[in-house]
Amino acid sequence: MRKSRGFILITTILIVIAAFSITGTVKSQSKDNMKLDEKYYRQMEQEYVREVRNYLAEQGFENSGVMLTYVSGGSDARTYTITIHNEKLKGLPEAKKAAIRREILDLAFEAPECTFFGEFLSV
Repeated sequence: MRKSRGFILITTILIVIAAFSITGTVKSQSKDNMKLDEKYYRQMEQEYVREVRNYLAEQGFENSGVMLTYVSGGSDARTYTITIHNEKLKGLPEAKKAAIRREILDLAFEAPECTFFGEFLSV
C-alpha cells in the first residue's frame, strides 16, 4: 500500500511537470506567430501608404500628408483609417473627394477582419 502511494505521488508530480512544459511551449509558439503577423501587417501597411502617395501624386496632389492608423479590436480584427492632408483637396467638390476616397480605399490590402476608412484632413 505504501509503495502504491509513492508511485501515485511521483506519477502525479510528473504529470503536472509535463503539463506546465507543454503550456510553456504553446505560449512560446503563439508569441512567435504574433511577431510574424505584426511583421506581415507592418509590411502591408507600408506598401499601402506608398501606393496611396503614388496615386495622389498621379492625380496632381504631390507632397500630400498620408497617415495610416489602426485600432486593434481583439484577436485579428483591425480598423484602419487613412488620413490625407493636402491644401488642394480643400477646394474640391464633395463628389470629387468621394471618388478619390473610393480609389484610395480600393488600393487597401486585403486581410481577414480588417476594415478601412478614409478621411481628408483640412486645417
